[in-house]
Amino acid sequence: MLKLTGKKLTALAVAAISTLTISATAFAAGFTMADAQSMAAKLVPASATHVGTQEDFDEYEFKFFDSTTVTSYEVEVSKFTQAVKEYKMEAEMAMGSRNIVLSAADAQAVVTSEYPNASFHKVKLDMDDGLYEYELKFVTPELRGEMVLNPETGAVLEKELRYNVR
Repeated sequence: MLKLTGKKLTALAVAAISTLTISATAFAAGFTMADAQSMAAKLVPASATHVGTQEDFDEYEFKFFDSTTVTSYEVEVSKFTQAVKEYKMEAEMAMGSRNIVLSAADAQAVVTSEYPNASFHKVKLDMDDGLYEYELKFVTPELRGEMVLNPETGAVLEKELRYNVR
């Protein structure tokens, strides 16, 4: 029977971690920043301009800005899974409203038009800076999401999506 001492066990653990790191790096090596940026650009309007990139050990984060709609976007792409991890959008000039035209069901319909299989955890009429907004939190089999809507027009003020990427 093989007996592992403290030193042998430590050496075995270091070897296993090194192998995993090398394997993960080799797997991600074929996936370039340009590939990830192309993937991210497909999620934003064609009128949005790429304004910056940050690279971490395990992901790329791309920032875009659409000057036509004054909307900012952030997209995180995993180097290892080669999939989008997170998407954020904020319409910087759009605001809530003093008027409430849409019901909570109408606000949910705005979300389900884009995510038909959404299940809602929260649908709340809230007030921000003296203006009403609908805040909706939902899940689908693919993601967890939050949206903030104008209660008069249904316009999306903010959107945050976290994809179920492993």
